[in-house]
Amino acid sequence: MAGGCRLTRDVPALLKSAGFTPTYQMGYVARPKSLAYNFWGDATCP
Repeated sequence: MAGGCRLTRDVPALLKSAGFTPTYQMGYVARPKSLAYNFWGDATCP
C-alpha cells in the first residue's frame, strides 16, 4: 500500500554511512500531519 515506505528510517544517518555529507531541513509540509513530515535538502560526496 505504501510502496515500501519505512517511517522509522534515519535518513541523515544512512546518507552519512554511505559517505555523503547531508545538508537538510526537516519539518511539516501542507498535508495531513500523518503524511506531512519530510526531509529536504542536498547530499554531496566529498
